[in-house]
Amino acid sequence: EAVVAAMLTVFGEAIELVDLTHPTSASAGEPLQPPPLTSLPLLKYRPGISHWHCSVEAFTVGEDDDPKAKQDSIRRLPALLPSMFPPGDDVAGETIKSLLKRCLRILPQDQDTGGFFVAVFQKRSSTLFTDSTPLHSSIPPIPS
Repeated sequence: EAVVAAMLTVFGEAIELVDLTHPTSASAGEPLQPPPLTSLPLLKYRPGISHWHCSVEAFTVGEDDDPKAKQDSIRRLPALLPSMFPPGDDVAGETIKSLLKRCLRILPQDQDTGGFFVAVFQKRSSTLFTDSTPLHSSIPPIPS
């Protein structure tokens, strides 16, 4: 979901996260198309999540009893990037949170299969970038 949220933040209106569970219309005036998942009626899935915990502490499991080992482990980790955090509580963040429910989480315990994450994007604009702004400058800062 963090990657999907970052893509929606960076590309904005140029892409659309396709809702695989509800009927869609290809363009104005055309009839509704059946949702793609109707051909898989037995597929068990869960909607994407819009909030998750992201901290350095999550990557240092089992090192609580040795502070030096924990600090060494933290020092070896790559930096946490703003795109690793859930979307903010502003209007844009709330919009992205609502769209993340369109992702599908197929969990192994639900139907004795492997685990999968599905997100389908549709390109809405012929140009994804309109200027030479670096990609990382479109991502909001790390929440405090």
